[in-house]
Amino acid sequence: MQIPQSVCELVATGPLAHLTTVNPDGSPQVTVVWVGIDNDEFVMGHLGMWKKVQNIRRDPRVALSMLGPNTNAQGLRESPGGLRWRAHH
Repeated sequence: MQIPQSVCELVATGPLAHLTTVNPDGSPQVTVVWVGIDNDEFVMGHLGMWKKVQNIRRDPRVALSMLGPNTNAQGLRESPGGLRWRAHH
């Protein structure tokens, strides 16, 4: 998957991202993370075996959201277009 240029530019500004993983019971687990891009892959650093890492190892389905610096006509912060991928561990 190629990451769109607009997303690369947003990640380069260092925004916080919301990483959502799936708990064993199927409920979402959301964590705020710093994210980068390396060779067209999203990367995050984790210190230790936190719940998000355990969840990704068990089920690689994740969602990642970031807010851009722009606001729309309704005053809401904009985010880049949606991407779908599975985490690699």
